[in-house]
Amino acid sequence: MNQFIIPIIMIVADIFAIPIVIKLLMKKYSENPGKLRTMIIVFISVIVITDAVSIGVSVTRGIKFDREAVLYTQGEDVVYYDRDGDKYTLKEINSKQYFVNSQESRMMLAQRVYVDMDGYIVLDAGNTFKPESDGSYSDSDGNKYYPALDVKWNSKGEMQLCEQS
Repeated sequence: MNQFIIPIIMIVADIFAIPIVIKLLMKKYSENPGKLRTMIIVFISVIVITDAVSIGVSVTRGIKFDREAVLYTQGEDVVYYDRDGDKYTLKEINSKQYFVNSQESRMMLAQRVYVDMDGYIVLDAGNTFKPESDGSYSDSDGNKYYPALDVKWNSKGEMQLCEQS
């Protein structure tokens, strides 16, 4: 669902509600112009603040970063990099998740894709990585990896594990 749906609905509702509320306030405070002005200012201020908070929450909720600290507003646009410099995005194909490179010449089943400690994606083609007690996996050389679907990056491009539910 588009992250801006709720703020758009709120703004449209405000466009219809503001004239109605102002008419009601004018009727109630017609004998007291100072009080009327104050009530209209308070009402408009509350509307503006509420809409601004709603937009801010919607925008920041959708923000994601990649290992290069590039900002994305849609999670499906986040780029994952391999050591060869190829770029991949996560796509759902036939109800399965795949990492697909930008030329769409290589697809990797997401369940077999891991991120190494430098933040690059690695395919465990032979399904040989072994689970460790801390949620990581290791290969036969002792290198540590995390499932790619469990990893995200912060605004500095630092790798973080997603919170597990």
